[in-house]
Amino acid sequence: MVPAEGRSRARAPYDDALTVLASRSVPVRLRPALGFFEIDGRAVVTVTGRGWRAQPRWVVWQPGMGVVRASGLQQAGPDVLVSAARAGGAERASSPAEVAGLLTDPRGDASGVVTELLRLLALPRWPEGHDGRLVEPRAQAVERFDARAAEEARHRREMEGL
Repeated sequence: MVPAEGRSRARAPYDDALTVLASRSVPVRLRPALGFFEIDGRAVVTVTGRGWRAQPRWVVWQPGMGVVRASGLQQAGPDVLVSAARAGGAERASSPAEVAGLLTDPRGDASGVVTELLRLLALPRWPEGHDGRLVEPRAQAVERFDARAAEEARHRREMEGL
């Protein structure tokens, strides 16, 4: 899945299509799942294991720093990445030590790290020129989503004020 546009049709903070896609829950039938993203110059990998209660884990790699901790996100180690890739059918995935070597190296850029991770984990790259199916939300669905998000934000503020 890739967003068709840089901005979603929802209001902030849900208007950054790529970040919303990276944060999206993965249906149980599609797990384990790995997601690879380039967000704000960083390489971001999401990992969701099997099972109903599996919580997503994250790897955030930043140029000049290597892996960085992202506040509020559970970090995934190289062993988790390799295990998820192998569980998804990538028997030829490299060792966790090789993946760790890439992630601890601060040199390079996000695109290069994502490409190299796909290679190390023996996962296919999205084919160049691949045309996916465009799914556009109806205006009414966007309005309902915005109203629900605003209501949840009001509820959170109320609860924090207690």
